[in-house]
Amino acid sequence: MDVADRVEKALNGVVKLYASVPEFTDRNAPNKYAVYTIAETGADFSEGENRVNQYYVSVNIFTPQYDFGLYEKIKAAMYSEGFCYAEGGNIQDDKIFPYTRHYYLDFMAVIER
Repeated sequence: MDVADRVEKALNGVVKLYASVPEFTDRNAPNKYAVYTIAETGADFSEGENRVNQYYVSVNIFTPQYDFGLYEKIKAAMYSEGFCYAEGGNIQDDKIFPYTRHYYLDFMAVIER
């Protein structure tokens, strides 16, 4: 199971999840949704081969208002798949497109090959 599969397994039951930024019309935008991105870094090389990879996952959550209960559910779901929480915070308010609260949660995982 790759990292994207683990993220989707963790979050599919928690929040509507997308792997890229969706294009919504006003009529079909969900009330709450998240978009995730993954960055991969080789963390440990041994005998000329990459033995351990480090992954950073950013989960960007869009809601009408802050939803700290949802943020805690996302953290718990990611913990259950072996990710650790790195940081999070508010990016924008509802005054600019997409006119919702944009909050992010960053996670990290180290996977041995």
